[in-house]
Amino acid sequence: MCRAMEERLNENSTMKAIQIAMNFLKLGTVSHEDIAKATGISIEDVKELANQINPT
Repeated sequence: MCRAMEERLNENSTMKAIQIAMNFLKLGTVSHEDIAKATGISIEDVKELANQINPT
């Protein structure tokens, strides 16, 4: 697989993981730690997404 295609697939996977994390955050019933585990996103990124959805 060429490098450009590989990068595009990685980017698409990351965007999908972020979208799933945001859906979990909107539900409000899943912990940040569980979202990080389920999506492969770092806990820091999950907390950042949470702050974007519900700014304090």
